[in-house]
Amino acid sequence: MNIPPLIISFSALFLLLVYCTLINCSKDGVVSALDVNQILGTWMVIAIEKTGDEVQYLDPADTLLIVFEENGILRGQSHGLCGNYFVGKYELGPKNAFAVDSLITSEAFCPQSLYVEFLEALGQVRSIKLNQEAFFDLKDTLYLYFNESSGRIWLSKESDLE
Repeated sequence: MNIPPLIISFSALFLLLVYCTLINCSKDGVVSALDVNQILGTWMVIAIEKTGDEVQYLDPADTLLIVFEENGILRGQSHGLCGNYFVGKYELGPKNAFAVDSLITSEAFCPQSLYVEFLEALGQVRSIKLNQEAFFDLKDTLYLYFNESSGRIWLSKESDLE
């Protein structure tokens, strides 16, 4: 029996689609729902992607850290170009839904820092994904999706940066 290649291609595409639907694949190759233990600890902001084409990488002189604690508290700081602190609450829901609430921050003026853009994006985050495949030299990359998932904050586990 000779099956035309076009039918095989559609069949393979259909099976891949069904597979990704069943295991929760994303555009980053991230699989499965997150457990809160996977995000605990200190993460460094690498970049803010407002749309698919516009990625703003942090200046090497600027550092933004975010710490996820077991009790649902997140806190962080910026230093280098800016010296600010923030604290708030987070909630990890089903299907990697994510929300930040009650964000309190210091607001030192920092025109060269991405601190303000970061806080605006953080307040709009609606989902979260962890990519455990290598990305450059980084083992774990955490994506916080905002702006109806067209934007994301890129985070790297601080231990990967040492």
